Amino acid sequence: RCLAELLRLRGGSWQKLASPPSGLNTYQRLWASSANDVWLGAAPGGLFHFDGTLFTRYAPVASENYIRALVGFAPNDVWVGAGGRLMRVRDGKLSQAYVEEEGHSFVGVFGSGPNDVWATSYKGGDGQHLFRHHFDGILLYIAPGTLSVFDGLQTSSS
Repeated sequence: RCLAELLRLRGGSWQKLASPPSGLNTYQRLWASSANDVWLGAAPGGLFHFDGTLFTRYAPVASENYIRALVGFAPNDVWVGAGGRLMRVRDGKLSQAYVEEEGHSFVGVFGSGPNDVWATSYKGGDGQHLFRHHFDGILLYIAPGTLSVFDGLQTSSS
């Protein structure tokens, strides 16, 4: 049983916004543009959106149970990595989905804006085959360079 709560700091004290959905054990990722627009990725559990009142499971990504990467650039533009899929949610709809070859798993997503998104994935059970992907506003491609992992923090060398 998970005892986590969603809190916000207001006026120097923490206030409870909501309790995430029951039955979830691990919250992997959180991104928010405001107290009324919070995205929560669970593993297992899927993707949830908080509208300021309650959490709702986001159905288009519901089949992807392990959310390992999550970032947003605006309330209507969120990127989600789950398994071998990197998905973009725009205006509440799944607008783009990129599927990697068998055995890949997206584990990180970040960027400076909606047309400069970087993602990391690994292939193989040992996690030693790491890949860096870049979305330039048009295409998602594997970017040159090597990646290494240290305690879950991803670093690059090129």
